[in-house]
Amino acid sequence: MQTGYLTFGRVRGALVRAHWSAFALALLLGYSRHASIWTSLLGSLFVLALVMVHEFGHAAMVWRYRHTVHSLDVFAFHGWCRWSGHPSPYERAMIAWGGVFAQLALLAATLPILLLVDQRGVVLSALVHVFVWTNLYLVGINLIPIAPLDGHEAWKLLPLLKQRRGPRNFHMDDTPRRDDRPPPARRSKRPPLRLLTPPPGAEPPVSPSSRKIADDVIQDALERSRRKFDASKTDDGEES
Repeated sequence: MQTGYLTFGRVRGALVRAHWSAFALALLLGYSRHASIWTSLLGSLFVLALVMVHEFGHAAMVWRYRHTVHSLDVFAFHGWCRWSGHPSPYERAMIAWGGVFAQLALLAATLPILLLVDQRGVVLSALVHVFVWTNLYLVGINLIPIAPLDGHEAWKLLPLLKQRRGPRNFHMDDTPRRDDRPPPARRSKRPPLRLLTPPPGAEPPVSPSSRKIADDVIQDALERSRRKFDASKTDDGEES
């Protein structure tokens, strides 16, 4: 023990230690005038373990958000999880709740013993006394919204959760139903291409003058083709 601390070891690089005053507090809280001396001694050790569980709850939340835990210290009237990082307000509030979450998990694990097992033994009697009744007492103390208790930061989580959810700008009745929504726009199909022919008995769309010009052009083209054919036959005879 150095400078009043008893070091138990390191967890993920963080020192785990208890001050001598923590043992005195544990003995005081674990004492019961209706219990034997052995039950009181066991109760004092369970109180020390309960405070350690609380601090490990803080440390678990710090590690969850990838910050650094330097040490877990237990004193006479409180513990201290020393850590560093750059947390958001939401993360800071969750870290403050970490100790209470760990205590409630310990309470949930102890309740079956209280309900199903006979606590006439010394160990079970001390365990139930501390992990249930003393546990609930410390949870209530820690949630008081006064610094430096956890409740000073923990209760800030409620408005932060409401802010994260965001305001509701519409009601369920304002949402359009499936039947009320307009149908999607359909692409117009292009009409198929077809040749326009005059109906039977109707006058053709071509005028007589246009037809005469077309006939003259055709006759001229046929005449030129005939001349080229005759010239090619003459050339073939001379070469032979």
